Amino acid sequence: RHSDRSLLVGSDDSETADSSSVVSGVHGYGMANVQREHLSVGPLVSTSSSAALDVTSRLTENYEGPIRIDVYESQHTFIEELKGLGYQVSSRQPVMIKGLLQNLPGSRQNIYCPASQAWT
Repeated sequence: RHSDRSLLVGSDDSETADSSSVVSGVHGYGMANVQREHLSVGPLVSTSSSAALDVTSRLTENYEGPIRIDVYESQHTFIEELKGLGYQVSSRQPVMIKGLLQNLPGSRQNIYCPASQAWT
């Protein structure tokens, strides 16, 4: 059910070798940073939920501690796939917009996780 991992470029951890990783390729892009005792994944942009799961797996495969992924509620399939890997929904966070009469432009369905996350 996973995408071909050969399409992914290896992690780029040249700037902060111990605290962040980046995975990118034809079907997705993701970044993960160590924040205190947990790994925080985001942003995560992909062409499909299975490709997003592959990027997530690459970003988290060598991390031994807790992992936090803030996933948009609209990504139902991705959420269910993460649950199948042992992830749990711990809270729901609203997306707040002011001053727009319609949704933001662009391919929002390809955004699985936001880039901005609170450092806890």
